[in-house]
Amino acid sequence: MVAQITGITNYEKNGRRSFTLHLTSEFSDYEKKNSDAIGLKASTVWTNSVDCSFLFPGDIVELYFEPGFNNAATLSGIKVLSHKKDDAPADQKASDGKETATTAKAVK
Repeated sequence: MVAQITGITNYEKNGRRSFTLHLTSEFSDYEKKNSDAIGLKASTVWTNSVDCSFLFPGDIVELYFEPGFNNAATLSGIKVLSHKKDDAPADQKASDGKETATTAKAVK
């Protein structure tokens, strides 16, 4: 799933950090074909197994999922396709100033 991050919340409980990513994305081909979908789809993704501390609002990301508890989709990894230029950390930009892909995988 490719999406743009519009907001991020995080908190720590019992020594474990959790993140909720607030996202917008295009409607799927199925949704476009079978409904009057217009605009963008808003969604949230919660995780306590993937470190999202390197993400910023405005980033374009690809999210990877795998079956989890009761076969529900669980976030298993994130690849940053593009950092929002103003907020990208210096160590995540190439020497020519362009952003580089950053990835995170689930911690087990």
